[in-house]
Amino acid sequence: MLKKQLKMIPEDKRVTLLNTGRGASPFITGYNVPVRKGDSAEKMFEDEFTGGSRQADKELLKTLCDGSYETIPFLKSIGFEFDMEGEEYRARQPIGSSYPRVVGAGNISGKIIVDLLAPILAERKNCSQYNTIRIIRLAKKDGKVCGALGVDKL
Repeated sequence: MLKKQLKMIPEDKRVTLLNTGRGASPFITGYNVPVRKGDSAEKMFEDEFTGGSRQADKELLKTLCDGSYETIPFLKSIGFEFDMEGEEYRARQPIGSSYPRVVGAGNISGKIIVDLLAPILAERKNCSQYNTIRIIRLAKKDGKVCGALGVDKL
């Protein structure tokens, strides 16, 4: 799904990667994927929905849970190496989850993923990368994100 999404971005659309080395993305230690026997996207959905006080957009959450499986082959295809325990993914159990689901590489998954994506996106004509900008507010129109307000830390 993700690799297909990268290819599906029309050339007339702009993609911007903010790779500051600070902020949320580089510090993500892992992400949820139902990889344990007995676990499923449906159980992950219920855990996430309940844990979010049943406030999530159900369609968006279902897309996230169902699509989580597809991240593994995509990340492997760009060179990401998951922590493993034998043949199984090493997974930590997040609070409120009925199964261990947090997979990644040590405590620096976000940084590794950003570093792997940067050269891939750099090859695209419609992609820009900035290393000193921090986004402080998203701009919305008709309930959809259409831009962002950022601060250049230079």
